[in-house]
Amino acid sequence: MTTTGNVRQTLPNRRLATTLEFDFDGMHFTATLGRHRPDAPPTELFLNNAYLGSVMDSIVHDAAIAVSFALQYGVTIAELRLAMTRDSEGRPLSPINYVLDLIDREEK
Repeated sequence: MTTTGNVRQTLPNRRLATTLEFDFDGMHFTATLGRHRPDAPPTELFLNNAYLGSVMDSIVHDAAIAVSFALQYGVTIAELRLAMTRDSEGRPLSPINYVLDLIDREEK
């Protein structure tokens, strides 16, 4: 196995967190964004659908874990947003991309 030389950022046990709720495509979601200090970029994302344990909840939960790993390896929210699918008018096509848009707006 080869490595790229990137090192995952180790997070402190206690972290700052902001929680927001939103609706996407008729479904309700709760997102929690974590960072290790107030002026630091986000380092983790937790995302759940209102129907805990549903297929959609599992999908967005797992996607948020992947986003968290990317953030901890130094990928930015802006880079992640560009990699996600959008419609022809630039609107996000998934709840994970929608929440990344929300986070990006709050970060600016």
